[in-house]
Amino acid sequence: MESEDKLLWFSPDSDGWTIGSGNTPIAFHLDMAQIQNASERFIERVLTEIPKKLGVSVKEVVTGGA
Repeated sequence: MESEDKLLWFSPDSDGWTIGSGNTPIAFHLDMAQIQNASERFIERVLTEIPKKLGVSVKEVVTGGA
């Protein structure tokens, strides 16, 4: 099943970056270090929570097979 909504997105704004999901902005005015930290935490949670809740490994999809 595919969704047209973006799971997570990043957009430059007038004072840094905005992070959002679907049509909803989540955080505003972030610098690059904050974007990197949030991205790393998000990926870690996806790699942990999806297998735990759905019983499906997503590592290959998320990491590109690495």
